[in-house]
Amino acid sequence: MNFEQLKIDLEEACEKCFTALRAKYTNEMICGYALYSDAGAMSISPALNSKRHLEEVCSDDPGDAIYYKWSPGEWAYEFDGAEFFEEISISLREEINKLDGQNQFSEFRANVYEACVASLEGLLNRGFFAQDSEDNIIVFTISDADEPENEIKWIKRLNGKKQSSEFAGWVRSL
Repeated sequence: MNFEQLKIDLEEACEKCFTALRAKYTNEMICGYALYSDAGAMSISPALNSKRHLEEVCSDDPGDAIYYKWSPGEWAYEFDGAEFFEEISISLREEINKLDGQNQFSEFRANVYEACVASLEGLLNRGFFAQDSEDNIIVFTISDADEPENEIKWIKRLNGKKQSSEFAGWVRSL
């Protein structure tokens, strides 16, 4: 698989998805953007969070406020816009069927995850997220795996020092 092309395709899908969701939810102040994959690197999905939703869930459960902030599965618009990633996910599943052995799979998965982070980083560097709240966060995570040190590295690449330190402190406290 051409992972540089995957990064380009993901960045384009993210831009289209998040632009469409911004238009769909114009009355919302966006505070989080995410991509997530699974432990098998077979799919890519988006999530978007609103400040209103985050405040509501944190008010209902203040002890887990940081969890709600950093967990795209709990966000207002988790999986909304997944259609923008459908073709990419199909090609990932097709590519996995061609792999031979655990070493090839591990390398493939690492490259898919890197393409996801790099695509979000590309949008960040182009100022795509700048029109939102300065407190917004950008997340890449894996829905069904525990890779805390990788997630800390990814969050650090995608967020400022204050946000990434908060995330690292939280993850390491679990």
